Amino acid sequence: MNSLAQHLSQSKSSIVCSHIVITGFVQGVGFRPFVFRLANELAVRGYVCNNSGQVTVIAEADSQTLDTFCQRLITNAPANAKPIVHLVSTTMLGETRTDYYEDFSIRPSNDPGGCDIHILPDLSTCDQCLEELFDKNNRRYLYPFINCTQCGPRQSIIKSLPYDRNNTSMQSFKLCRDCAREYRTPTDRRFHAEPIACEACGPVLNFVDNRHDITNNKLALEACISALKRGRIISTKGISGYHLMFASTSVDAIELYRNRKQRPDKPCAILMDQAWLDNYVDASEQELVLLQQSSRPIVLIKCKPSSKLPAKLAPGLNHLGVMLPAHPLQHLLCHYFHKPLVATSANISGEPIITSNSDATKRLRKLCDAFLHNNR
Repeated sequence: MNSLAQHLSQSKSSIVCSHIVITGFVQGVGFRPFVFRLANELAVRGYVCNNSGQVTVIAEADSQTLDTFCQRLITNAPANAKPIVHLVSTTMLGETRTDYYEDFSIRPSNDPGGCDIHILPDLSTCDQCLEELFDKNNRRYLYPFINCTQCGPRQSIIKSLPYDRNNTSMQSFKLCRDCAREYRTPTDRRFHAEPIACEACGPVLNFVDNRHDITNNKLALEACISALKRGRIISTKGISGYHLMFASTSVDAIELYRNRKQRPDKPCAILMDQAWLDNYVDASEQELVLLQQSSRPIVLIKCKPSSKLPAKLAPGLNHLGVMLPAHPLQHLLCHYFHKPLVATSANISGEPIITSNSDATKRLRKLCDAFLHNNR
């Protein structure tokens, strides 16, 4: 018996159709793929689609199944989602209806306007993507823009809602065959992951200094690491803007930065791998929890006297502003540099965030020795 036949083998009078609207943080967290999988697990028919800032579900099943479906929309939601489920209406279908849904599908988004919009912030690299990033057998090995439905850029790439690839800065990157297959496969972790990309079809790093102009992920990263090891200050484009980065252990680099930025005393924020924390700071349990939040905040932590970090990082203070890597490029920089890096905002005080390569080159060239751009 096929799925539709099973669906209709129940007494037709017991089948109901519910119109469900889900608000909250449901854009950019893999919520539609989650609804799709849940509906198929429970033999619910209908469809799910994005509206501006919300998710609409038309669900058809018996009332008990729909009760379970609505409850699990909240209890089983993706980790980064914060759904609020509104049951707008439920209609008894009865014996006379002939146009039952044959399956459950993800429909194209629509934009009715006037909705309650919650834009999700950029999400730090999830554990699964991080494992793939350093897996030599994975096709995204060392790819600086790896992501899935549970991590990666969100707010910083959105041009308009609903949150679909063609409404983001990923629109110009045409999916390769492998990425397209993952994007369309319901059981894949990257099913409808809008920033999905790989080495074959996604963004590329570009390292530029007075001698080089390298557009290649591996070679650009190598050139950047080499410059950092020589005490250079690099302006790196991350997910949402530029950082000035340099070796936290180099007194010369710190003094050069303070000179150029005209910040004689302001403490510097430090980027370090989680595995290094014990070598440099005394972090409490609460501070460790804060550091690992998806927003990757800068947390003030007491510095260990044995760390031997230059006092010029935070003159007159015994605490450091510490953050963990927030995106794949930062993980790669820590991995290859092997020591904590100063990662401070490159933005000019009182001015908008610099996001384009050309603006950065023009406005930040007096502050740094080189740039690590990308074309996203």
